[in-house]
Amino acid sequence: MDNAIATAGSLKVDMSLIFSSLAGQCVRLSRINDDEVCVILCNYFRYARTTTKALNVDLHTISDPANVPWLLTDQVSGWEGSNIQRAWQLLRTELEKHDSLENDWAYHKAVLTRILDQDRFSRVPAWLVKFFEDEQPEFLVRTSLKYGLVEQALRYCLSMIRKVINSAFSFEHMISSISCIFLG
Repeated sequence: MDNAIATAGSLKVDMSLIFSSLAGQCVRLSRINDDEVCVILCNYFRYARTTTKALNVDLHTISDPANVPWLLTDQVSGWEGSNIQRAWQLLRTELEKHDSLENDWAYHKAVLTRILDQDRFSRVPAWLVKFFEDEQPEFLVRTSLKYGLVEQALRYCLSMIRKVINSAFSFEHMISSISCIFLG
C-alpha cells in the first residue's frame, strides 16, 4: 500500500483508486471481523461445551496482522488499537497527507463513495463525517441521498443548520460586545 501511494505521488497521478481500494479493505476488515465474531459467539452459545479457550483462539486468529500484510509496516504496527482501528487510521493519515482543496477533496469523496458502494448501511467513520461537515457538507448530504440514506442526510442538514445558527449567534454576540466597548 505504501509503495502504491509513494509511486503514484511521485508520478503525480490520481490516487482515487488507491484510496478507494484501501477504504474497501477497511470495510471488508470491519465486516469480516463483525461477522466472524458473531458466528463464533453464536456457536459458543449454541454449543455449551465450547470452551472459552477455544473462543479466544478463534478471536485471536481473526485479529492476526499476518492476514492483512499492509498493517505490518513500521508506521502502522506501532499504533495502538485493533487491526480494524489501525486500518482506518492508516486511511485517515494518508488522506490527510495526500488530499487537498486543490483537487476538490477527490480522495475523501472516493473513500465515502466506496464505503457506501460496498455497504450503504455500514457506519461511516466519525472523522470522515466530520471532515465532510466541515469541508464539503453538500457532498455529504447529496451522497447520503444518492444511497437512500434519507435519515442520515436529514441529520447532516440539521447539523449544518445548527452550525449556522451558532455562528450567527456568536457573531451577533461578538458585535454587541464590540459595540458595548466602543459605545459604552
